[in-house]
Amino acid sequence: MGTGPQVTDSLEAGRDALARHDWREAYDFLNTAMAGGKLHARDLENLAEAAFWTGHAGECLQATERAYASHVEQGELHRAGLAALRLAREYQHRLAHSVAAAWFSRARSHLEQNSESHEYGYLVLAMVSGEQAKGNLDRALELAREAT
Repeated sequence: MGTGPQVTDSLEAGRDALARHDWREAYDFLNTAMAGGKLHARDLENLAEAAFWTGHAGECLQATERAYASHVEQGELHRAGLAALRLAREYQHRLAHSVAAAWFSRARSHLEQNSESHEYGYLVLAMVSGEQAKGNLDRALELAREAT
């Protein structure tokens, strides 16, 4: 991985700050760790969360996209699917509908493989919202029951 002691110290300090919900400190330390070496997918997710809570929306998206790629690379497709769902939601909120749809499609391709997982439940809940938005309330109710 090529990380030196400073990166390791920053990473541990960032994880500790995140556990305490000290978002600013977590953001600063995790950014330092990332600048000094490659972070694991879960640490990228932590950086994304800290970036979100400190108002760094663009960096939150970048860290989540990197986490997604890392999860795919490591074969953790359920975690990649959750990251893709987060990205779909964030891009939807930004009214970037085509980008959101692409991320939702990726999430679906990863999560539909195991319909008994809780990750699949999150996918179905996202589908509920989509059906509600289209006015398909019967389908939304059907999907909500499936998610449950």
